[in-house]
Amino acid sequence: MGMRKILALFPDKGGINQSECETFCLGLNGTILTILNEAENTRFHWQMEYYNQYRSWIGLYDTTAEDTHSGWVWAGDIPLSYSKWGEKEPNLETERCAAFNEEGYWLDVPCTWHLTCSCEFGTLPTPSNASWLKTPCYF
Repeated sequence: MGMRKILALFPDKGGINQSECETFCLGLNGTILTILNEAENTRFHWQMEYYNQYRSWIGLYDTTAEDTHSGWVWAGDIPLSYSKWGEKEPNLETERCAAFNEEGYWLDVPCTWHLTCSCEFGTLPTPSNASWLKTPCYF
């Protein structure tokens, strides 16, 4: 059995782009959220609904230079083996990052959009300073 993922939404981090979200998660000794199967997708969708979040970053990137959308990989170069793309997604070559939407599907979006940040942890995160304790997060 694999390690249990601890998911966290950071609603006050809703005004950051994808790169800033990834950096934020790494700073907490976590990673930007990866969704590797239907159970994880369902669990995160429930969490988004419960906390009334609209869209959130996931750590999925299109690494291809052309518009074939064949180069989607997870943060850490984890191959994409499960997907839950929305209808007609991915659809634009200029949209190289992915977001989770309120319906439980994924969208390709510009990496510069400002969305809620979602991180994952193997264990509960330990704050590196007192200011982290003031950051609202939902597990």
